[in-house]
Amino acid sequence: MMGQFKQSGPGLIPFFLMLILVLAGAAFLGQVLGQHYLANIQLMPRQGQEQEQGRVASRGDSLSNRQGQNAFRGPGEPEGQSGFDQQNETEDPSGFVQQGGSVQQNGSRVQEKKVKVLRLNKEQYYTIVVGTCDHREEALQLGQELGERGLPVIVTAVAPYRVLLGFVNNEEKLSALAQRIRVNEKAVGICCDTLNKVAYKFRAEDAFAAETIAPYLGKISVCLTKGLLLYKNITVADEEMIALRNKFPVLAAELKEVAAEGEKIEADNSGNSAQAAGSFGASQLGTIRRLAELCREWSVSLEELSTQWDDAQLLRSQQQALVLLEEYHRFLASTN
Repeated sequence: MMGQFKQSGPGLIPFFLMLILVLAGAAFLGQVLGQHYLANIQLMPRQGQEQEQGRVASRGDSLSNRQGQNAFRGPGEPEGQSGFDQQNETEDPSGFVQQGGSVQQNGSRVQEKKVKVLRLNKEQYYTIVVGTCDHREEALQLGQELGERGLPVIVTAVAPYRVLLGFVNNEEKLSALAQRIRVNEKAVGICCDTLNKVAYKFRAEDAFAAETIAPYLGKISVCLTKGLLLYKNITVADEEMIALRNKFPVLAAELKEVAAEGEKIEADNSGNSAQAAGSFGASQLGTIRRLAELCREWSVSLEELSTQWDDAQLLRSQQQALVLLEEYHRFLASTN
């Protein structure tokens, strides 16, 4: 038996050597494969981050593009121009806000017509609403009755037709007058409204509107704003009104200049309105002429006030300003 054992011993040596080689090879292969998979695992988050950063950068570019489209006022802004909304508007070196551009519609890009917007300073004012009528004839009849009572009211041009009296920058100053007025035994109210509550809009390519009409409207707006600064009360006995008395002729002279400019605009362009006046037609030029006439009429009432310093003439001059304001707003609204 001992002989048999000694004979089998040498045969085991190659077996153990082979086993050792197999185990060593498996360990080496496992280390190499482990390093390969570890490198891939470490690389995958970085690639995902780069892709996500690419998406974030893309979104940031889009946001920057949208922010770049926000408009601002430039050095060429007409007198009296102020702030504006920035929704869907683009920068314009002329100082106007520009609206429009391409929009997505049914999966395709549609080019909108670009429109420029002139926004002027807004100012609050107060007026007495004597009545509101559905029919113009009814409003005119009420106005005539009040006129016979010494109240020079005006009637607005569009329905609902309002019968208005007074144009001041202080609500309290109208209270006493409002309390004395009764229409069908009913009390009247005081309304707070806003100068330049509507913006002037015109086609982006309309040079005539940008270079001629917009600055002219700005001058009318400035005159109305100055009028509000002067109209602090409806009685000339007020100390503030007495202190401002010498300012009324100054505004009257300025209104004369604005009236003359409007008349010149209409005269220079009425003969060939289709070409010289761009999108302006005869009716719109007629409105410019009408605004000029109202500026002149307000100017005359202010001149009369400087020589006839009484409450009745003060109220008449306020009513002339109110007529101009209503027509001015009506023109602005027609462009929207």
